[in-house]
Amino acid sequence: MIALALSVSVISQTAVIPNIPGEIGTTVIVPVTVADWQDIVCFTLNIGFDPSKIDFMSSELWHPEMLINVTGGRIAIVWVTEVDSITHPYDIDGVLAHLYFNVRGESSLKFGRCEVIQDPYTPVDVTYTNGLIYQTKKKATKLR
Repeated sequence: MIALALSVSVISQTAVIPNIPGEIGTTVIVPVTVADWQDIVCFTLNIGFDPSKIDFMSSELWHPEMLINVTGGRIAIVWVTEVDSITHPYDIDGVLAHLYFNVRGESSLKFGRCEVIQDPYTPVDVTYTNGLIYQTKKKATKLR
């Protein structure tokens, strides 16, 4: 009898929003990063925030065909690789989007319902890490 040993490598696919400091009245840039997304053909990311505490201003997206929609306290980022009925899978690793917010207070940034699909149209198990825009306090200056 011959025994075979198979080595299986499990890749952790992640999406992360970091904690970002910001003073009231300033604009902060929040990177949404992903790691080890392989053979991706489409994705939808939903990110929630408190619109009474931060204002969404604009975005810079990883791919020119990505779409972003902001309604109230929800950001939807969508991307599909299909062009002329041909699927072009991508490996994605790094900054997916920069989101710009005006700070009026503290707000969590939470992934909501998200879906990532890889070739051949298989859902990907992604680990999501939520972030926060938190207030920094200005240093008091001494009067002379």
